[in-house]
Amino acid sequence: MPTSIKILLLVFGGVLLLAALLGSGFSIREISFPPMNPLLRTVTVLLGAGLMVTSVVLLATEGGTKDPVVKPPSGPTTTAPGPSPSTTPPPEPNPVPDPDAPPPDEPGSEEAEALMGHIPKSIRSDCAPGTASYTEALTAYVECQPDGVPTSASYFQFADAPSMDGWFQAAVEDHTFTSDSCDSYSDLNGEGSYSVGGTPTGKVVCFAGEDGRVHLMWTHEPLAVIVSAVADPADYDQLIRWWSMAGPNNSTEA
Repeated sequence: MPTSIKILLLVFGGVLLLAALLGSGFSIREISFPPMNPLLRTVTVLLGAGLMVTSVVLLATEGGTKDPVVKPPSGPTTTAPGPSPSTTPPPEPNPVPDPDAPPPDEPGSEEAEALMGHIPKSIRSDCAPGTASYTEALTAYVECQPDGVPTSASYFQFADAPSMDGWFQAAVEDHTFTSDSCDSYSDLNGEGSYSVGGTPTGKVVCFAGEDGRVHLMWTHEPLAVIVSAVADPADYDQLIRWWSMAGPNNSTEA
């Protein structure tokens, strides 16, 4: 309802109430107001009071019935799709290989060549670099197939002595050693140490393998090399004699 009509109702109600009050009759000097019929006066009071109360209520509630301002819902800010700037430089084209360039060395080839130089010359002709998967600890591997005893021997080059010792302990930890040397077949399942020229050089173990053959394994601490040789049980004495000259040597031989 418009505000002007509400005010008009309020004024009209006030006039009716005023008329009802004056309806009892009064006079001011020469101005007089005749008495109003009691029934009409009652109706006037009720109608005037009703109009005034109604207009007051409408005016009072006018401020609270305004429609609220509806704001559009806020949503996530999106970015239009598109390529993002790249900070990585474009890959360079592959260079054209030089046909006259020498082939690259195989992994471990230089280390294997150096290891071959530590194998005694009398054995070296029966040896060749192996195909083991080299790691940071194992840097070279040479496999030997002598004509006789042992049936096979392997030389392993490690990056350092701690790496070699860790591999050696893991290789022998499943065996029980009852002797402190490997000098003869009666000392089989032995564990001890050995010297070269009176200088302590490394550890040596011997044991019967699950394959039914005799295994002899030793370390060379200064070179960080492990050697493992295998022979038939009947050839153990020959294996021990072979070991005495199997190296590896501290210096290389031409």
